[in-house]
Amino acid sequence: MEPKFSVIIPSYNRAATLGRAIESLIQQIFPAYEIIVVDDGSLDQTRSVLELFPQVIYFYQENKGVSAARNQGAEMAKGDWLIFLDSDDELLPSALLDFSISMLHRPKAHIFLGGYYLNKNGTETKFVPEQGKYIGHLSGSFVIRKKVFEQVGRYDAKLKFAENTELFFRLYRPELEQAEVPFPVLRYYQNSAGGNSNLVAMSDSIVYILEKHPDLDNRVKQLYHQILGVNYLRFRRFSDARSHLWKAFLFQPFKLDTLARWGIAMIPSLAKRLYSPVPQQK
Repeated sequence: MEPKFSVIIPSYNRAATLGRAIESLIQQIFPAYEIIVVDDGSLDQTRSVLELFPQVIYFYQENKGVSAARNQGAEMAKGDWLIFLDSDDELLPSALLDFSISMLHRPKAHIFLGGYYLNKNGTETKFVPEQGKYIGHLSGSFVIRKKVFEQVGRYDAKLKFAENTELFFRLYRPELEQAEVPFPVLRYYQNSAGGNSNLVAMSDSIVYILEKHPDLDNRVKQLYHQILGVNYLRFRRFSDARSHLWKAFLFQPFKLDTLARWGIAMIPSLAKRLYSPVPQQK
């Protein structure tokens, strides 16, 4: 039986790029079973863009965040496989074909992970899954059985950052077989807008993930505490910065750069010169 791909696009004020994302699905060599756009309370011309694509299933909701929008799309989906594509990215023309071919070779797999092109100011870098090498789980670069997505509890709607990473923490189970697609399926456009507010969301989400998943690998804990430490330096919360950087060092004591950052956090006047400030936005 051929796979039925339900592609879900959450969108919030992305009228300028939403059409490009939809076009990338219409142009697939292997057609999507359905395309679902969940408008997460947009205030721009999103609805007008969707009028150009009558084949797309459109759902409007009050603004609840990207994770809630993805969950809504998954609830509506009638296909047996789910792909979550961001509204400012695009699938490569052979993406669904590549996934479907991989499924023929790995019929018992529950998740398929593909690569992507990272587009930054027109310059592209290629990332593909390799044995023993980690690449990020970007929306659009993986496909998951709908029943598995429901079984693990869907996206955590509390998260505004790292929601895919947190989802995969719950997908790392021996009984859930994952397979790799060793070439790009996605073009990811890096968006640097809103960096300051994103740092706040990043920090809040990492704290939440650490509390939710106390059994994370020490390398992950080290990385997360170091990110928090650096962010808090920029927030001028030096006590919190020292606390997280010290925890990061204890998780991996050979990381001397972490110890150096902790030392900088001990001298606020030096930290202020080395780390540009970012005001917290609550």
